[in-house]
Formats: sequence, structure tokens, C-alpha cells
Amino acid sequence: MRMDNKIFSETLRDLRKSKGMSQEQLSEKLGISVQAVSKWECAQSYPDIELLPVIADIMKVSIDYLLRGVEFVNNKGSLNAGKISDDNAETNSKIGKEVGLPDDNVLRIVQFKGRKLLRQDNYDPQIKIPLYIEGGELEDVDTVEIWGNANIEGDINGSVNAGGGVNCGNVGDYVEAGGGVNCGCVGDYVEARGGVNCGPVGDYVEAGGGVNCGPVGDYVEAGGGVNCGAVGEYVEASGDVKCTTVGGDVTAGRNVECEDVAGDVTAGGKVTCKNVEGDVTAGSSVEIEDINN
Repeated sequence: MRMDNKIFSETLRDLRKSKGMSQEQLSEKLGISVQAVSKWECAQSYPDIELLPVIADIMKVSIDYLLRGVEFVNNKGSLNAGKISDDNAETNSKIGKEVGLPDDNVLRIVQFKGRKLLRQDNYDPQIKIPLYIEGGELEDVDTVEIWGNANIEGDINGSVNAGGGVNCGNVGDYVEAGGGVNCGCVGDYVEARGGVNCGPVGDYVEAGGGVNCGPVGDYVEAGGGVNCGAVGEYVEASGDVKCTTVGGDVTAGRNVECEDVAGDVTAGGKVTCKNVEGDVTAGSSVEIEDINN
């Protein structure tokens, strides 16, 4: 079996984070250096083959899942989904057990191109999966898991996990996406490899791209610019930062424009604020009405 470095690195990182485990903790369990784990997750190297069963046991998945990102694959390289029929509940349940799915209230949607399974890291950006939710049909669903992009017509009471981008209404819990996120209010957090465009977020936002949102209860970390309402803790962004109030520090690769900042402001460009409680470091000009330091 040939190991796909990218699949393994992303799968290991996602599993480790889902268990609330740091790289240091994983390295201690395996008796190796933190640098080795970091290289695995950055797709710079592979673990020794004898470590794979140990890693699988720690993460409570199969070795096949570690290497392929899929819990069960037959000898033709695809899931046995062709046997699934709406009117054969017994067969469907058996296949679900073979695939390694838990018996829970999670709605799982898997994309196929013909008979070929599209993995979470190998989706087609042009393929959309519309979900039409009416009248509380999914009230007992805790999570929606989608391998590919997700266009969801309606709100989700629980959480949304997607290998691609997510477009939906309000989300009661959290959103995790391999692409961008466009949604309404989010009760918990948003983690996306692309940009995030949403309403208020109860906890935090971590995005590989820019962030445009309402107030955020905790912090915002963005690979692009940030344009949002009040942020409870801090903001870190590679681009411009424009917020109303920030409960802690603001760090921006470019300009910062805020009303009130309770901590320090560090910017690669211009800083324009109303009140700053901490220090200000700017690569360009500084315009502040009231600064305490």
C-alpha cells in the first residue's frame, strides 16, 4: 500500500485536534520528538511503518483510515455503497457497520463520481450537494458530515463538518470546513481553510483566508483581513483589521482600524483607533484619540 503523504498528514492532524491532543502529548505517547510529529503533519516525512499500528490505536481508527482518510475500502478502492437501498434497512445497517460508522444521530453525506469515492481531501469544487431542510426534519440530527462542498438550504441545529466549502443558514453548534464558509449565526466556533463570511459567532473564528462576520465571543485568527464587530479576546490577521471593540490585543500584517482596544496594537501599516489601553506599534502613521500608554 502506497502512503499518500498529504492524506496522512491532514488525517493525523485532524484526529489529534479532535481528541484535544497537542503535538507534544502525541510525541510523548509515541516516544519520539515533537519535531517528528510536526514534520508528519506538514507532509515533510512519514512515520516508520511499525509506528502506524500504535498511532491507529491512540487515535482509535484503523490503519486504513490513517493512510486513506476512509474507514473502510473494498478491494476495488471504493465503499460498498452500491448495495445501499432505501427500502432495505437491514442491509444498510450492515454496510454502516462495515464502514465503521457509529450508531448516532449524525447525517453523513459522501460524494461519489461514478463509482469512485471522492475523499475529504479530493473533492471537486464544482460539485455541490444541496440539502433542503424543511419544518424541523433534522431536529434530532447532531451533526452533518459532508465529503465535498455543502449547500444547505436551511438551518442546522447541531454542527457541520465538510471537506469542501459550506453555504448554509444558522448553525447551532460549530462549522469545520476544508474550504470557505458562508453562513448565518454560529453558536460555537468556525474553523475553515478558506475565508469566512458569517453573522455572530459565539466562540472563535480560525480561517485560512479573510473573515467578515458579526461579533465574536472569543478570538479571531485569519490568513487574510478581518472585518467584524466586537471581539471578546484578541485578533490576529495577515491583512487589514477593522473591528468595533477588541477585549485584548490586535495584531495585523497591514492596517488597523478599530474603536476601542483593551490591549496592544501591532500593525504592519497604519493604525487608526479611538481608544487603546495598551501600546501601539505601527509600520506607518498612528492616529489615536485616546491612548493610555
